Amino acid sequence: MPKYIYLLLLVHLCLMSSLKAQTKEDYQKEEVLFLWQERLSKLAEVGLLETAELEEAYANLEYYSSLRLRASDVSLEELLSLPFLTEYQAREFITYRTNLHQIAFHKEELKSLSSWDEETIRCIEPILAFDTLEEMTESLVYKQRNELYLRQGFRNKAYSEQSFAGPPSYSAVKLAVNSFNNLKLSLSAERDYGESWQFSKNMGFDSYAGAIVWQQNLINSSKDYATKLILGDYRASFGEGLCLNLGFRPMKGLTRLPYKNMLREVSTMAEARKFRGLAYEQNFKQWKFSLLLSSRRMDGRLEGNSLTALTDVGLHRTAQEVERRNAVGIRTIAGQVSYSLPLMRFDVQHIYFAFEDGVQLARATGASEVPELAMQSSHYNSSVSGNVYVPSYHLTFSGELARNSLGAYALSASMNVYNSALGELMLHYNHINSSYWGFYAQAYTQALRPNNEESVSCTWQSREFIPRTKMTVFGEMSRKMEVYGKQLRTNSYNAFLRLQTSLTKSLSLDGNLAYKRSLQDEGKWRLSLKGNYLIDRIGLLQLGLCTTYTQEQWGKLLYLKNKLNIKANFSLSCLVLYHDFPLWQGRTNIIEPQLRYSFGSIPLYRKGYRAVVKAQYQFRKSLSLALKSSYHYYYETNTKRMELSLFLRYLFE
Repeated sequence: MPKYIYLLLLVHLCLMSSLKAQTKEDYQKEEVLFLWQERLSKLAEVGLLETAELEEAYANLEYYSSLRLRASDVSLEELLSLPFLTEYQAREFITYRTNLHQIAFHKEELKSLSSWDEETIRCIEPILAFDTLEEMTESLVYKQRNELYLRQGFRNKAYSEQSFAGPPSYSAVKLAVNSFNNLKLSLSAERDYGESWQFSKNMGFDSYAGAIVWQQNLINSSKDYATKLILGDYRASFGEGLCLNLGFRPMKGLTRLPYKNMLREVSTMAEARKFRGLAYEQNFKQWKFSLLLSSRRMDGRLEGNSLTALTDVGLHRTAQEVERRNAVGIRTIAGQVSYSLPLMRFDVQHIYFAFEDGVQLARATGASEVPELAMQSSHYNSSVSGNVYVPSYHLTFSGELARNSLGAYALSASMNVYNSALGELMLHYNHINSSYWGFYAQAYTQALRPNNEESVSCTWQSREFIPRTKMTVFGEMSRKMEVYGKQLRTNSYNAFLRLQTSLTKSLSLDGNLAYKRSLQDEGKWRLSLKGNYLIDRIGLLQLGLCTTYTQEQWGKLLYLKNKLNIKANFSLSCLVLYHDFPLWQGRTNIIEPQLRYSFGSIPLYRKGYRAVVKAQYQFRKSLSLALKSSYHYYYETNTKRMELSLFLRYLFE
């Protein structure tokens, strides 16, 4: 038989094998699609899916069949986009993975989630991928690419309302190296607008930050532990923030986010609210031990040995700001012991700090004028915290009880309950003594640091009352425990109503009405309306209108925001904004935080308009270049402010 006959037979067998495999794959896909259709029908029958949502889900089944998500890093938004999961199931998954589990997340643990039945697990299996034992170990080790980041900015002299020592330019550089096994290195330097390249005898950038991070993880049948060591600049958060929180502070009036124990290196250009020294964290099964040692200098105003003010801004543009630079030293020791079970966690933490060179506090920053808090050169805070989850009732309790060196107490407690028919309810209560204060504390309170306050708040969220609409209602009442100095009142109120609705697949509306009466003013009203329109294959168009009413005066804001994805590697963002505010203090309560963070801090006092354009181009996958230009004009003073910034990010092996 000729040789080519054998070759044809071999090719034929290969083709038949591939067709059989393809047929088997298609059969499995049909089974999955049928399972999903049954699941969607059941959700529609019980009212968890509207008719339009059901039709949209059926149309996208092919897309879901090609989707692959990793259980170790899938986000809440990605889970909420899946029509097979309810909102509570998605939130329960994220809560279990983030807050209640320390090391790994196995596939079998889905059965321990109260709202995840066998049908839900079978529906999510084709989409959600769980790591193997080896992959879970490797995923906890730094696998990021090395990164070099540069930024250079220029402003015209109109931005300088007073005489600054340096030029109207900004410079920043950041380097992160992740090539070493279990080891990460980072270094950053920054000089703000108006800062000089020379401070006394020092030359160069205004601030530097850096860290060396070593992390080792081991997961097997006999050992389950992780070690983390940071040398340099880092941030940390313990419990609910009554003793220590240098991570984030939630916005008042929005849904309260749960705190979690955190220890990480400083990855930004921030000059304040960080530690500098050594941090050690050891996980062993359900136990976690943390130890922090820090010694650093901060900006402040001294009158002899009396510290009258501490500054967190980090700007050194004028002679007065330069004089306060690194004026006071502070040493800190902190530790925590945490024990976690699948449905609960308990923590004990302690922090001690002392000012160097015999410096004493003239007054506690961010606190009321309490005589007991003054003239303190050292201070400590201790607390116990934890959270408990009750699956049968969909209940979560969390809280923290703290005591400081003066014997004053502080309590923060919250409860979260979910019902598929009524929605989600969150209650929060604070009781903080007037003599309680912590320099590193930052919690869900009216003041920057928890002190002299009793408050109760309630947040309710539901998607069941209005079709295709998420409704959020928030209310809070707080009062001062003791009155010091001249205050208009002791009580303050905060209320918030927000409606988010999707009219079509491309069009959504967001409206909110808020009222706030604080200790310093008679009351502020805020109305905000925002529309989002998604243009297929191009980008997002956003139109917003906001107005405020404060002390018989109105403030107005109208903006148009657009992001165009012109090509796969080129995007263009634009912002046109008009504002008219007679009061300076109205500017912080009128504009969404997302808008401010996207385009920089915007001073929206007086009458004027602002235009911003940002273009970004991606060269292959390793190099990206961005250019941002802004123009701001104020009518009353005829002031024109212009800014140009260049961003460069390079990823390398």
